[in-house]
Amino acid sequence: MKRRDRSLYLVSTLSCLWLFYPNTTTAQIIPDITLPSNSIAIPENNTIRIEGGTTAGSNLFHSFQEFSLTAGKEAFFNNGLDIQNIFSRVTGKNISNIDGVIRANGSANLFLINPNGIIFGPNAQLNIGGSFLGSTANTITFADGIEFSATNPSTPSLLSINVPVGLQLGPNPAQISVAGNGHDYTGSAPPPFWFPLRRTSNSNAGLWVQSGKTFALVGGDINLSGGIIAAPSGRIELASLKGGSVSINPNVSGWSLGYSGVQNYGDIQLTSRALLDVSGAGSGSIFVQTGSLRMRDSSLIVNQNFAPLPAGEIEIHAAGLVELSKPIGELGIETGIQSEGLAGPVANITISSQRLILSDGADLNSRNYSSAGGGKVTVNATESTAVIGTSPVYPSAVSSIQNFNLGSGQGGDMVLITGQLRLDGGAAIGSTTARTGNGGSVTIKATGGIEVIGFEPITLIPSNVNAATIGTGNAGNLTIEAASLTVRDGGRVEGSTLASAEAGSVTIKATDFVEISGKPSVSINPSLVASSATIQDEAIRKIAGLPDVPSGNAGNVTINTPVLRVLDGGLASVRNEGVGNAGTLAVNSNLVVLNNAGGLTAATASGGGGNINVQTSNIILRNGSSISTNAGSSNGGDITLNTQTLAALGNSDITANATGGFGGRVSIAAQGIFGTQFRESVTPESDITASSELGPQFSGTVEINTPDVDPSAGLVELPGDYVDASSSIATACTAKTGNRFTITGSSGLPLSPFDPLRGWYITTQVSSGKPVQGHRSGNSYSPQSPIVEATRWEINQKGELQLVANGSDLSAGTAWRRVAECGV
Repeated sequence: MKRRDRSLYLVSTLSCLWLFYPNTTTAQIIPDITLPSNSIAIPENNTIRIEGGTTAGSNLFHSFQEFSLTAGKEAFFNNGLDIQNIFSRVTGKNISNIDGVIRANGSANLFLINPNGIIFGPNAQLNIGGSFLGSTANTITFADGIEFSATNPSTPSLLSINVPVGLQLGPNPAQISVAGNGHDYTGSAPPPFWFPLRRTSNSNAGLWVQSGKTFALVGGDINLSGGIIAAPSGRIELASLKGGSVSINPNVSGWSLGYSGVQNYGDIQLTSRALLDVSGAGSGSIFVQTGSLRMRDSSLIVNQNFAPLPAGEIEIHAAGLVELSKPIGELGIETGIQSEGLAGPVANITISSQRLILSDGADLNSRNYSSAGGGKVTVNATESTAVIGTSPVYPSAVSSIQNFNLGSGQGGDMVLITGQLRLDGGAAIGSTTARTGNGGSVTIKATGGIEVIGFEPITLIPSNVNAATIGTGNAGNLTIEAASLTVRDGGRVEGSTLASAEAGSVTIKATDFVEISGKPSVSINPSLVASSATIQDEAIRKIAGLPDVPSGNAGNVTINTPVLRVLDGGLASVRNEGVGNAGTLAVNSNLVVLNNAGGLTAATASGGGGNINVQTSNIILRNGSSISTNAGSSNGGDITLNTQTLAALGNSDITANATGGFGGRVSIAAQGIFGTQFRESVTPESDITASSELGPQFSGTVEINTPDVDPSAGLVELPGDYVDASSSIATACTAKTGNRFTITGSSGLPLSPFDPLRGWYITTQVSSGKPVQGHRSGNSYSPQSPIVEATRWEINQKGELQLVANGSDLSAGTAWRRVAECGV
């Protein structure tokens, strides 16, 4: 018998004996006979020692009919220390159920492919020195074209000495599951403490690889139910695919994978406190490629950097949905993606998907605790993003996308690009700095509409987009670009400071409209777009270590949109309740509508600034609305309105008043002003004022420029030697009962109803009592329907102001519409 034949015979005999070994019901590791030098599985108490296999250079190949382990069993790959890669395949038809320990010598990387599926139980562990890749792919491919196939295990004459370059998956790859008892993290403390995530034990339960190494799973659907995967300072890669080819690219941590050869993707779920964790001294990276990623039950993706070493990344790429929801309920443990820098830089977070949903208190947060600086948070959800509600157990835990700077370094920026964006029920998106480092900027771009709606009904926390500071570091700026922005029912878009630092400025660019509306009856907070410095309640000041009065300056607010509507108590505002300055509120629009106590406000307590600048075609104030730059002990701010028409009705005021200083300055340039006029103090009418409670000598300035109109006409005493015009009136017939014609003021009438006001009118030119009916074309008239008196005004669909007749008043029997039937 030849030597090779004897080897095959020996292996076959051992394999057959293994089939009858008493422990085969608890551990099934059965080699096949498909390799030039076949694998050998030797039981030793609770360990199955795996010998043999085929060596090619620094690569070792093993092939198994079955590969499974029960709890308490160990599979020991007894490789030589010169082996860099161990490739193992399963050529049979059974799933690999692994609930024991897999061990190998040295620093060898381990590959395991089983096209039938892989299940890791709650007791499964890895004890290897290198990286691990588990896959339900059919084949591992190499640079020289050689394939190590589990579905076509024909005996090759030569196996590759090269590193692997890819995986080939069938059209419907089997699942990979990881079960476990869940992580033992306790939550980060709520504001203003923001303690980092902490573990309650040093347990290494779950699937761990050595520091700086890679753990990768590539297959069909991937489910982690309480499963733990950890690669300290290394790399975790999960890919759920529906066929295709995956490239394997070596890097310092082991490998990264490429998916350009994949067209369709599966689903990944993390439930029951499942965990992906690359925390370590020098932070690692987590990469997820899938059709959809669903996380719930306080499951976490965590990246903590414990050393002043470079940070990695958290990248989630989903062809469809990314959804984080439904925490189990433990205090502070919400479902989330967390990146933290405790002594070094913070890893960047990138989410790319079609839709992103965070609900029930789920969070996507970046936190910097050091001088190294924060990480960048980037979200690109092409269709929609929804951040909704708070934890059903702990209402103060809000659903959020946040970038916190809790150290002395520069805070990270946030960029959110989406189709539609909705925040509701107390949810938050923003950037906050709480120590000495400056906060990062927040940029939100939506091709469609953005809605910031409502508040949490128990804590009254408003839904908000923010750029805030509660420390000595300045807040970042907030920029929103969208087709439309709606802030209603108590929602807020705000740059703010609560202490000594500068608040962020807010810039809004909306191609359709901006609407700010509503002041909920259960809350003192109106819907708001603002930059502010505000005084907090005493209890909050004590907990957060805030000053009694903030000294930081508020930022500016700039709104660029065709239509701005501020309704039902809503506000666009810059304000400072402390000793600092307020910023400038600037509006550039075609139409500004304020109704039902809607307001544009700039308020200061004792600082300076607080100005409003509006450039628009039309401004309409109704029903107690206001444009105001009122001040406390400081001087009133400036109001500059440049418009074609200004209408203020129903006790709607334009004021630059002061309590303990000089009144401000109001400058209005308009083609026409309706319903309001300058007065020295506020009255029940619609007023324009710049007064001071210190007295008239402290009043401010009001300047009104209206071409062809004397805006002070209503304040000028009429001359005493006016002409008695009764003799100049042409009397043709007795007036109908109830008719009246009255001239007030000194500006006269236009030449005709079709001409603008010119300041004079010659009544003696009336030569007939018969009404003229027609429309003007040059100097001639053509017959048409009689002129109908306008009884009200409204805004048409183009946003234009027009006078209209009330249809109910136009009956044929109305006396004033009847044509005079008598001659002169």
